[in-house]
Amino acid sequence: MGAVDEIFNGGDVKAALTTAAEKIDEDIEENDGYPPFDEQQ
Repeated sequence: MGAVDEIFNGGDVKAALTTAAEKIDEDIEENDGYPPFDEQQ
């Protein structure tokens, strides 16, 4: 379940957003970062 779903279903906002941020950080690290938006094809 995504962070927004968790929050709308009464979940803890801080915990849901922290988990989402950690997943984003892991994804960025696994993909060696992302190019700046103005440099994407």
